[in-house]
Amino acid sequence: PDVVARDQFADRIAHRVGATEAVVRDAIRQEIAGRRPQPTESPMAVQDDPRDAEKGLIWAVMHQTEAAQQILLQFEPEHFKGLRTASILEVAHSLAGGPAEGMPETMLERLTEEEKALVHAIAATEKAPADVEDCRDVLLRWCRERELAEVRDEIERRQRDGSSGAVDDALLARRLDLQCQLVALDSGTDLTGR
Repeated sequence: PDVVARDQFADRIAHRVGATEAVVRDAIRQEIAGRRPQPTESPMAVQDDPRDAEKGLIWAVMHQTEAAQQILLQFEPEHFKGLRTASILEVAHSLAGGPAEGMPETMLERLTEEEKALVHAIAATEKAPADVEDCRDVLLRWCRERELAEVRDEIERRQRDGSSGAVDDALLARRLDLQCQLVALDSGTDLTGR
């Protein structure tokens, strides 16, 4: 019922899924009004345009394959969850351990027509949308922020439910570790060992 609390909740959700706050707020309003949003209205589907970090990594796969492979190998497929280009980056990740020669063509063979069109549009630009190293840092930050939001949600849930052992030390330690990693990313120091 509290509009301010609802807007803050919407902002948190929007941040986690990479959608705009307005879209999430609209979905919440529709839910409150008793009208469930259609699947095309989901916050995940609204992110029509991939962000520069996503485009930069895809551009690098097509033009700087070896550099892109080194970056892709620093991630796991679940790290791409919630990104507009997740399926493309997952395919690229699956090929990153192989030879650089032929990787772009192999990746394109495994994509849908829509995904291929997006990759071709990104690759057609003369200049990279973002430096491949910067792409790694941004994507790593998004992963850590998403994971931190999940940990915070779990802590809040346990506190609210009064679960036995409410909030254990491991969960609090993970939250602190993620916060430290985000600070390190902001300062340019890499505490992740990557």
